[in-house]
Amino acid sequence: VVRKSLGLIAFLVMFSSVSLAGSGDSSQVKQVENLLRKKLPNLHFDRVEPSPIKGLYEIHAGSNIIYVDPQVEHLVFGAIYNLQGKNLTDEKKKQLFRQLADEMARTFPVRSAVHIVGSKKPTVFLVADPDCPYSRELLKFLLSRNVDFFVIFADMHRNSYPHILYILSSKDKRKAVEEVVSGKLDDEADVQKVLKGASDKDKGNAKRLLDEWNQWMRKYSIRGVPFAVIPRNQQVIQGFRRSTFESLYPFDISKLKLSDAPIIVGNGTGKKIVVVTDPTCPFCKRICNALRHLAKEGKATFYVYLLPIHGDFSMKYIADIMNVPKEDRVLLLEKFFEGKASPSGKPMTPEAEEEFQKQL
Repeated sequence: VVRKSLGLIAFLVMFSSVSLAGSGDSSQVKQVENLLRKKLPNLHFDRVEPSPIKGLYEIHAGSNIIYVDPQVEHLVFGAIYNLQGKNLTDEKKKQLFRQLADEMARTFPVRSAVHIVGSKKPTVFLVADPDCPYSRELLKFLLSRNVDFFVIFADMHRNSYPHILYILSSKDKRKAVEEVVSGKLDDEADVQKVLKGASDKDKGNAKRLLDEWNQWMRKYSIRGVPFAVIPRNQQVIQGFRRSTFESLYPFDISKLKLSDAPIIVGNGTGKKIVVVTDPTCPFCKRICNALRHLAKEGKATFYVYLLPIHGDFSMKYIADIMNVPKEDRVLLLEKFFEGKASPSGKPMTPEAEEEFQKQL
């Protein structure tokens, strides 16, 4: 790593010492652009500008920055810092991201997009594939937080088209999106039913919209979903970054009806603490065992919600907890955490399943 860093520094220092008359003028920039197109015809870039180092130029390719010498003999991938330790490359990338967000927001096909009206702002402009698992998770999140968003769809998976067709031909778009992302229409029989039931007009409309949306995606080289633009914040977010979206649309915990929590540890006195746990998680076990005395001393009441982090393995334990009466769940959870009990393997009763899904 040190050798690479020294090599990069030496390269930058070499070019910082180059003295070219008019190196920052438009004619020199144009010459570099022409050389780039000639020598690197497959390199797609937006523009070329002089870099902070005299004699070195920066290539703007979307939100990426590549440095090049005037003769286009060398490319540099890295960051330029000033003597105060400021990352000038990172600052420029942030500027490019803001500019890109502004441009994408101006050109986003709002009129043809599916508008899911919500009360939470800022509004999101979204590209999603209803069959992409990450797109589904983001769509579920936005719907659950009642976020206002416009969405255009990409047809990237085998059953993406029939699911997009179903959404576009439905009168209640929100309900249709909820049904698709929940997996209710994933069976092949349901897919075929959508295809056979759609009219030629609906199919033609879906094709026209997909063509329009694909054209916009190609313009910005969008090859992966989900892809979000938040105009008000000048943000471009690639992929489902839960922490980023959580910070934008935090859950209002004051709206929780804590008495509905599946497990309540304590008698309602002291501090109210909401806990999300998995009975199979060793870290949950450690912290819950360490804090249990606060409930016994009346210093806190814990309202516990169950999340199956480890999939089917977790669900075996959760099924047993949800199947017993509410007043017995605390003791059973303690036994699981202490290793004094093992799951029975019995499935969740319909009533328990309904309660679990509600708390989930």
